[in-house]
Amino acid sequence: AQSEGEYDSWSQQDRITREIEILEGLRRKFYVTGTTLEVYRQGWKPEQDCKKSQCGEPVVHLAGGFSPQMFAISFVNKAILQVDGGAADEEGLDTPPVPAPAPAPAKKSKRPSSASSAMEELVPATDRMRTCTYELPHAQSSRPGPPCVPPAPFWPYAENTKWRTELGERILRAVTPLPQVTDEACGGWELFGDQTWCKRAFKRRDVMAFSFGIEERDMYSEYLSNNFHIPSKLFDCFQRPEHSPPLSGKAPNATGKCRGGGHCYETPYWSYQVCLGPRKEKFDGRWYNTLANHLRGFGPLSTHVKIDVEGSEWTVLEDLLASERDQAKIRTLDMEIHFGFHAQSEGEYDSWSQQDRITREIEILEGLRRKFYV
Repeated sequence: AQSEGEYDSWSQQDRITREIEILEGLRRKFYVTGTTLEVYRQGWKPEQDCKKSQCGEPVVHLAGGFSPQMFAISFVNKAILQVDGGAADEEGLDTPPVPAPAPAPAKKSKRPSSASSAMEELVPATDRMRTCTYELPHAQSSRPGPPCVPPAPFWPYAENTKWRTELGERILRAVTPLPQVTDEACGGWELFGDQTWCKRAFKRRDVMAFSFGIEERDMYSEYLSNNFHIPSKLFDCFQRPEHSPPLSGKAPNATGKCRGGGHCYETPYWSYQVCLGPRKEKFDGRWYNTLANHLRGFGPLSTHVKIDVEGSEWTVLEDLLASERDQAKIRTLDMEIHFGFHAQSEGEYDSWSQQDRITREIEILEGLRRKFYV
């Protein structure tokens, strides 16, 4: 992705390490509610595609062989839920919004080669994976609960690199929902495509949805509009408007009840030929803006956010982790995440090893769990 190009000089290990650290950081504010890992594992057929263990080794993989390099994940803000399963008290959260400046992105030239404490404490869940079963085997979508990812019947790759396994297992741990994130605590699940939503997060109506990366059609924002009556702001600077009814403004916009399955929004939407990035700038003929700028003026728990930007998400997420105020504005966070992708916006990490890059990405994901539930 263009917005991550500053990290192209980093090694693959360094890039992925960075991404993992971001993922881990998300868990400080959010709970994970579900992922698409199970349905992707069901579609993986190494016994057909890698009969003689001749397949190339992916950038990351589990001890059982499956690669979690790219998948969708859903988060809910921890303030929405209580540990005992009751509804969070949102009284006093609807305070007048106070604009917050975008945090300055961290600048790093090279990642330390030593493993983090989170990696040293890693305990692969291989025993559980050998005996786990699919709770919703026919759901062709994101699923709640700990993902069941059975090992391949044999090792499918020509190589087996230790750090790729360690980082893969760390990704799995970072995206496994905590025990308190239950159907009861959430007031039921809403499963749709790449999303696993806590129904409790959709009881408030005075909110706005942000969808970054809509392509020709954005089912995420349409679903929120037509099922929860939530208005939306839509963004994509790569998609040609003439091929995208919502980006060109031709999709029915708050004109009445939507029927028939075509492009349609029951609530208002606004579309922009702008991409999500670490800075507000024009790059290679396309406009980018930051998540902090988009969220400016919104109050606590007043937005739903979806990010699908093909590898450009990591610095955006790093900046989000640096702002408690911006994290507090998000009710649900849905993303397709990509480990080890080369994006121009990440160019400052180009000198890192592949291992350190992926570790960074995992740490970012882990950080999200401080604020959100998976």
